[in-house]
Amino acid sequence: MVDGDDRAAYLTDPDDQPLGPVFATLAEAASLLWPDPEDALIRAGAGGARRMAANAVVPAAIAYPRIAAALGTGPVLSYVRDDDAAPPVQLVCAGTPIVVLGPAAAEVGSAIRFALGRVAELSRPERMIVGGLPDAELRSVFAALVRSFAPPTSHAAVRSLFADADVQRARDESIRSVLPVKLRLRFEQLFADLSPADLDLAAYVAASHRVADRAGLLVSGDAAAAVAASTQRGAGPEPIVRAVASPAYAALRAKLGIGVRAG
Repeated sequence: MVDGDDRAAYLTDPDDQPLGPVFATLAEAASLLWPDPEDALIRAGAGGARRMAANAVVPAAIAYPRIAAALGTGPVLSYVRDDDAAPPVQLVCAGTPIVVLGPAAAEVGSAIRFALGRVAELSRPERMIVGGLPDAELRSVFAALVRSFAPPTSHAAVRSLFADADVQRARDESIRSVLPVKLRLRFEQLFADLSPADLDLAAYVAASHRVADRAGLLVSGDAAAAVAASTQRGAGPEPIVRAVASPAYAALRAKLGIGVRAG
């Protein structure tokens, strides 16, 4: 299993800071903010997905726990979709992260292991919200945090994240009303130490996806799938080349061995 030292050597990114702790703290309130799995699925465009039966024989669902255990990630809820247009594997932000498997995940080759590894990494508390919320909702939630708990001098840094000020004010109030006092105080402390320049949501999202690509690459060895994912986001192949060239990559592959393979 990947341990703390392994993670520090390979599954981190310079842009994880300073927003990683902010999102890890917000994830503590996930069950309050996103309590209904069905509602979360609909908002994520995965309406109609159904909870996987405990005795279902779905190869990707069998492979996922082994991959998650190798990466040291936490529990998820498993759902399936029958829509042929659905992505093979999708993460949905909810009280407990939801992994939705599409028809393309029926056969578990290296590309599907890559996708499962990505989603497992994104299910971590500090990444689950940026990896599982629709983009517009993510921007609105982050803007609400800043506008509610950061010093006023930082509020302009998130003005471009929303279009309608009245709608955003309602979002601000909904976030404040749900969060317990202890988390509100922690957010005030976290944001007090950040400058407006630190509030770069896009940089943190990009960092989370780069690390997710590394995780998927680690458990699959599929550099082509990793390059395709990185290129699709506009990042190009360079982050994957650097990941493969990292001494930690070969060392961790050797450490994990065939335990991460779906068979």
